[in-house]
Amino acid sequence: MLFVLAQTWQLWTNTELLLDVCRRDDGIYLATAGGLIVSDGDTILRLYTKLDGLKTTQVLSVACEEGDVWVLTRSGLQHLDGGNFRDINLIVFEDPEEILEGKRILRRGDFLFILGKTRPTALRVSDTVEILFPRDIVGEHVLKIFGDRIVVGGSAGAFVAPIDSFFLSSAWDTLVEGMTVYDVDTFAGDWILATDSGLRRTDGAVALDSVPVGWVYSADGRLWISALRALFVLDSLGGDTVRVRGGDVRFLGGGYVGFGYVSDPSYMIGLGIYRLPDMHRLRTGGLGFTSITGMVELGDSLIVCGKGIEYSCAVWPTGATFNNLFVNSFKYINGWLWIGYHGFGIKAYRPDFSDTITIRPSDLGDFGYVFDFTGFGGKVYTVAWNSFGSARVFEIEDSIARSTGISGIAQHLLYSTDEYLILCSETECKFYDEDLRLEGSVGIGANVIYGSGDSLLFGTSNGLYVVSSRTLTASGPYLVGHNITGVWKGFDGRIWVADDNGVLVLGEDMEMVKSYTPFNSYLAGFPVSVSSYFPLRYTLLVNPEKNRLYVATDGGITIMTSPEVVSGWEEVSYVYPNPARRGQTVRVKDCPVGAEIVLYTASGHEVARREGCQIEHNFRPGLYFIAVVAPNGRKVFKVVLTD
Repeated sequence: MLFVLAQTWQLWTNTELLLDVCRRDDGIYLATAGGLIVSDGDTILRLYTKLDGLKTTQVLSVACEEGDVWVLTRSGLQHLDGGNFRDINLIVFEDPEEILEGKRILRRGDFLFILGKTRPTALRVSDTVEILFPRDIVGEHVLKIFGDRIVVGGSAGAFVAPIDSFFLSSAWDTLVEGMTVYDVDTFAGDWILATDSGLRRTDGAVALDSVPVGWVYSADGRLWISALRALFVLDSLGGDTVRVRGGDVRFLGGGYVGFGYVSDPSYMIGLGIYRLPDMHRLRTGGLGFTSITGMVELGDSLIVCGKGIEYSCAVWPTGATFNNLFVNSFKYINGWLWIGYHGFGIKAYRPDFSDTITIRPSDLGDFGYVFDFTGFGGKVYTVAWNSFGSARVFEIEDSIARSTGISGIAQHLLYSTDEYLILCSETECKFYDEDLRLEGSVGIGANVIYGSGDSLLFGTSNGLYVVSSRTLTASGPYLVGHNITGVWKGFDGRIWVADDNGVLVLGEDMEMVKSYTPFNSYLAGFPVSVSSYFPLRYTLLVNPEKNRLYVATDGGITIMTSPEVVSGWEEVSYVYPNPARRGQTVRVKDCPVGAEIVLYTASGHEVARREGCQIEHNFRPGLYFIAVVAPNGRKVFKVVLTD
């Protein structure tokens, strides 16, 4: 009997980064970098993502009016109607980036106002006709409505007009010009402007003179102000500003403030969503960062680490967090979770956090930039840099790190097989034996390596290579021009590859048979790229036992559960004895003539290959897969090996 498992998708996205808010009778709608949240102010009622019809998880803005919900995403404008998202195509913008990199949408009456990348426009909802603003009214930062007036602002200043005549040049008045305006509100009857030279009224400074102010929000008789990478509050126009907390404010308004920054996909960090005025934090359960540098699956939990700020490691699906330093590498080796920091050495945890190991930069001879770990010969090895880019390999035993004498320039990747410790830079990979003697090298660098038998798969910044561990020669490249950050070879011989565009599936002839991208699947984003300073590798993690594939992307983690991952496996009754004790011979029922048996670990690494239909058990206890490779096809079975 073949196990049949329907394909399912799950997303773990960055819902901690708030970008806009609107209110409706059924709840508060929060636009985040990881989807559209519906909340009652204390709890999460609903999360809309790509699984629900959003074109992308990155929601830039949301607008509510009389039961309608409109969302502006990184992929365009959509209307949420009856639980379904409908695409709205705009033709007024000559440059598509005007809408794809839009800033804000607002709904008022029959109009949906849209602030594009550099200028505003409007959509008349009743007949979906686009209405142009006057050409001299431009603004890339501000689009707000105050009663019956609309305000637009940006590098040219700030301008105001009645809503019912916004399309007439003569209707617009200037609030201020000659300075960049980032935000506008009203307070005590005055216009208050957040500008590049402080918080101002139309006739002069109010506070934070000569300091760039990013956001201002009037609520509860006070002004909330974002400046100097912090949130301040001002009780009166003549009073003093009081610092509430640090953090780069990404949105302030609608009763909420959100911290984080999105200047680059590698830094799509959310520091949390807080309700004003009590600064109550809204727990979204989302991932607070999307710069993933390592993934480990333990039991039913996925642990990821990366470049967070308030925390840099998180657990799915519980949402638990730990650690608060940038992480370069994260591995599970010999019963420990190993974390390599960017400049701060090493920390290791037991999975239950009952014990820790700390190795400081001074313990590593000031080689504190730790880029990778591997297990070899029962020991843990790590490669670390100093501040000048020189690299050194250390052996860790009994919580002590000792230099191996292996060093070089900019080596960033460690890998091991039963025979070799492999050390790679961007241009070369060196092979060392169990005594750490150099056995040879191949003239290609690697972002990621997969395999444990005679053939190793090297994912590089220019394609995929197959490297013979016997002859230390390489064939390829395949997928020339692809920047590969994840590789896994399935038991059916297919190869799964993550690159900058998505996930590819290759046949045994190295021809692509399938691809998953953010455009044709539920991938949350694009698998993150490799950086010399922050090597974001291992974007692909596979659990064959659960038919599960994890992909780290710039939009969060995508989890695919599908029989495609392993192409199914047979019931255990086809393999006997099962479980098998050490020394017993494991046989496969109805094995075809001319077959070959390949034994894999639960993580998919090949450990043995035998001709025929049986194999003697002299391996470590655990769950294994047996692949029967025959001229007429391949089948995969589960087997448990015991002492």
